[in-house]
Amino acid sequence: MRRDRWDRTDLGERPRSRPMARCVRPGPRGSGLRSAFPAAGWVVLPLLLLASFSRAQEAWAPPAPATDGWDWVRIDSGEWLKGELIVLQSNTVSFDSDEFKELDLDWEDVLDLRLARPRVFRRTHNRIHAGTAELHDGVLRVVEADGSVVELPQAEVVSITYPNELELRRWSVKVGANLAARSGNTDQQDFGAHGLVRRDATYTRWESRYNGAIGKVDGQNTTNNHRAATMLDLLVTNRFFVRIPSFEFYSDEFQNIDERYTAGAGVGYEPIDNALAELRLTIGAAGQFTENSGGTRSTDAAALASADLALDLPRNLDLTLRYALQLLVTDLSRTAHSTSGILSFGVWDPIDLDVGAYWDRIEKPERDGNGDRPKSDDLRLTVGLSVEF
Repeated sequence: MRRDRWDRTDLGERPRSRPMARCVRPGPRGSGLRSAFPAAGWVVLPLLLLASFSRAQEAWAPPAPATDGWDWVRIDSGEWLKGELIVLQSNTVSFDSDEFKELDLDWEDVLDLRLARPRVFRRTHNRIHAGTAELHDGVLRVVEADGSVVELPQAEVVSITYPNELELRRWSVKVGANLAARSGNTDQQDFGAHGLVRRDATYTRWESRYNGAIGKVDGQNTTNNHRAATMLDLLVTNRFFVRIPSFEFYSDEFQNIDERYTAGAGVGYEPIDNALAELRLTIGAAGQFTENSGGTRSTDAAALASADLALDLPRNLDLTLRYALQLLVTDLSRTAHSTSGILSFGVWDPIDLDVGAYWDRIEKPERDGNGDRPKSDDLRLTVGLSVEF
């Protein structure tokens, strides 16, 4: 009988019994792992794939700006967007995406930024830097023309604009109109228009706006009012500004105001300023000259206050609300209020459908040449189209 090192019968020990061999039928390839871990394999495999995908996502980065000519931005969702950074103003980044067209992003939601072309960067205390830049980990690194690198905390960057040779990028224009006509027993025509021109620069913001309406019934005027205003804001910080000067012209045939000029100055603050909402508050003082239809003239001192709210709503809707007060300290009875609201529906870029409401009030309007005093309130509702550039 064959002995091995485990067979110790010669030492008087009882021989160990050997286990009976089992006959295992060979299964298909890989069946051993599935038989040993029938459920774990289905759990572990997706986790491994997910981990690999996550590592690939984190490792991906856009090419260097010099190689493709695009600006790149990574937002808080982790997505990289390719396109062109148009401007950073009022804590909002306007970014023209190659895939999603123009987007408004909160500056604080931008995690990484790579700029292919030189820009002008304004930080707090009105310090200016110019060059190409990259943002990472809350620090904007600007490479200036002489090769020096300046590091700016993201929270201190107030604006990013193009150099002077790209002046057209600083302008935005919106023009709208509405028309209604009726014929038959009554011939009626109504026409209204509104417009906005704005220029955003490193230190300043200039804005001019107009709205007016003309209406006739059987050849007789039923509406005839016009309001035009212009103002220049000096940006002290990313929220505080000085408005100097501001100027407004107003006329309303049926409020007996032939001409009214208001010139003043003030200060303003933007308590809300992000990609979804912008609230701008101003106060100031002005001088006012008025010529009435009855032939009387007056010169007054006025306190000014205004509030502008712009909302970027879902489904391509925009709502713009404005209220302005002219409190005449020399004659409170002629204090004037102006309120407007425009809801814009994006129809086809750059065309919007506008639904507007305008309310003007003078506490005690002047009498006309016949001694008649008009009503204090005028309300106008409009529907029309506008084009934005």
